Amino acid sequence: MNCIVAQRTVNKKYPADIALQDTADFSALRERLRSVGIFESVYSYKARKGNRNLRLLGRGEQRAAALARPSEIYPMPKLAREYSALFLPRDSYAARFFYYGLLELGMAPDVGFVGEGASTYAMDFGNTLGDGLDHARFGDRAFLKKLGTLWCYQPELCLAGGGFVKTAGLPPFDALEPSVREAVDAVFGRAEPVKEKLVYFEGAPAGSGGLNDEMPVFLAVADRVGRENLAVRLHPDSRTDRFGPLGFRVLDRSAEAPELLFRETDLSQKVLASAASFGCYVGQETFGRPSHTLLLKDLIRGAASFPELRDRGELLRRAERVFNRERKTSWNPLNTEELSLTLDMLEEWVGGWSA
Repeated sequence: MNCIVAQRTVNKKYPADIALQDTADFSALRERLRSVGIFESVYSYKARKGNRNLRLLGRGEQRAAALARPSEIYPMPKLAREYSALFLPRDSYAARFFYYGLLELGMAPDVGFVGEGASTYAMDFGNTLGDGLDHARFGDRAFLKKLGTLWCYQPELCLAGGGFVKTAGLPPFDALEPSVREAVDAVFGRAEPVKEKLVYFEGAPAGSGGLNDEMPVFLAVADRVGRENLAVRLHPDSRTDRFGPLGFRVLDRSAEAPELLFRETDLSQKVLASAASFGCYVGQETFGRPSHTLLLKDLIRGAASFPELRDRGELLRRAERVFNRERKTSWNPLNTEELSLTLDMLEEWVGGWSA
């Protein structure tokens, strides 16, 4: 969705193509993108195969030499034109190899980013500096030396930088011109408003690099507000629904842009909660819309660990500062007593927990 917003706003003067990674199922979306004509061409990028190939190389000399023939590790789509710029969702192996694949084809694009939530805001490029690849062989064309602008909804949240990128703002979704919102609708459609007063965002599962024990605090909140008054948004990387079998309503997982689940919802009358997901800030971050956020990160046993988000704690602290600047909209209870008092206050603010 953010690529569509960027193409119809900050990049609208220039034609562009889009490559969809196969790490998610974009089969239905691909045809809609082609029919709407936002992008000139729509390609598929076999990032999953590349990830497997890279793992097989292990560490050491084989990995260091992988950039000599990048397309043998991450197969490139058959591109029909040359590019002067490449915009990526975040710093990753798939992103770096796509850039070097373009160099292998004789191109020399500048590199920017279009925000994709927490993983973009928290980029520090430490993974690139320590990835074991021989970037130095490219001299001034090395990945880190070609980085330019990171476009995102809330530049103040960015921890990314280290001298590698500058940040610039995309317009919040609610501030977009009607023609841009119509283009997004044509691709993604519209979701029904969420009726439950509290929406819980699941944290990243263990298989995707996250490690947390959020279920006890989640169940405590559910018992307090009433299970029928709570809905769950599963993490995009989650392959197992832990909540539906317990009787909770799970929001539609088929939405290719999960943010749009909340487009038709009056978030001022909702509480968006999570123990380990930045998604609970979707109202303020993506839409620029008032909402109440409940962070439960200090109430879970153990800690949430995300390899690509080295400063996840700092990102959440910065989000609290930014979104609480004009008036308090984000709460972070430190113990069960504070949680109970916070839920009592929020219940009054949203007009009771019953829909």
